[in-house]
Amino acid sequence: MSKGYFEIVDGYVFRSREMADQARKELEGIRYVKKQIDTANPEAVLEVYNRMIQENLFHTVVGFSFLRELQEYLKCSPEIEDEFIRALEFKESAVQKEKMAQMMVEPIKNRLVTSYIIIGILSALIVGMIIIMKFSDNATILNYENKIIDRYEHWEKELEEREQAIKDKEKELDIQP
Repeated sequence: MSKGYFEIVDGYVFRSREMADQARKELEGIRYVKKQIDTANPEAVLEVYNRMIQENLFHTVVGFSFLRELQEYLKCSPEIEDEFIRALEFKESAVQKEKMAQMMVEPIKNRLVTSYIIIGILSALIVGMIIIMKFSDNATILNYENKIIDRYEHWEKELEEREQAIKDKEKELDIQP
């Protein structure tokens, strides 16, 4: 179903080709019934009306509007009591149900894809940050203590070497501290 598609059948807009085709078929059937039915005989109209409902002939608004016309005719007829006129029950066809489900699922699918993309980007950023932190020589919060300890150990070693050099020089020059 393309988003911009629409077709008008008997004054009603249909957004899918399948439903428009179904409406055209129902319209042909309605025209045939109108030619065959004796509207002067309300009992015959009632029989045809009830049979069409029982056989579930109509699935689009075109067919249901015709049934509604017949129902109104029968209700206005003094020969027919209201309890003999069956109520209309709109049953969605499988095609309509599928299209409605697809219309409801489509935005969720789009959100899901967008969420996966965002999760992927954020995961890549986290992995990149971990790699940079691992191979960086700069002190970070995680290895800051180790860096400071290493630096002080290096200074201490350097001071001990200088102290030893000074003691050696004092011995060589025979200087007593």
